[in-house]
Amino acid sequence: DGINQGHNRSNRKGSANPKCMRYFPRRTSTLLLIAAVIAFIVSLPTLIVLAVRDYKSGRTDFAAFYSAASFVLATLVLSTREIYKHLRHWYMPDVQKYVVRILWMVPVYAMQSWLSLRFHKARIYIDTMRDLYEAFVIQSFVYYLIELLGGEERLTFALQNRDAHLGEHGSFLSYFLNTWEMGAEFLAQCKWGVLQYVVIR
Repeated sequence: DGINQGHNRSNRKGSANPKCMRYFPRRTSTLLLIAAVIAFIVSLPTLIVLAVRDYKSGRTDFAAFYSAASFVLATLVLSTREIYKHLRHWYMPDVQKYVVRILWMVPVYAMQSWLSLRFHKARIYIDTMRDLYEAFVIQSFVYYLIELLGGEERLTFALQNRDAHLGEHGSFLSYFLNTWEMGAEFLAQCKWGVLQYVVIR
């Protein structure tokens, strides 16, 4: 019931598309996809030729770099299309804003892996940028789940009606951690735990 109410609340708040998306033509998404597919078809033979040339010349690292580029390009096409479709159909902004953040993880990971093949010395900096965004996505995923369950207020109310023993820590942890009161405290402790992991990550 809380999930349905949360969906209805998000639908009411996001029934109208934002101005930046309201004037997009209906066929823009399809045209962008066609353009991306054409770019992929044109780029793929070029990347294959470059990969074969470098492999024959003994530059296997460059061959791997060019061959991986074709898969990265396909990943960018598919993930960008999914992100654009969410932005164009902005009906549940409270939920979709977290979905878009999570979807951006796909091109970020693809580009990070691809660039690391070529720029070995700068890999530590490239990996750091990926880890920072990964931590941001982990936090966004938690808030995404909260919104799916109706938002913080409704979720807090639902937790208050749960059994108190659910806030107890099992095994030896009960000797070190106090029981969490179901409701606002339980939700706050969960978010605090996620934030601690994000900082450590």
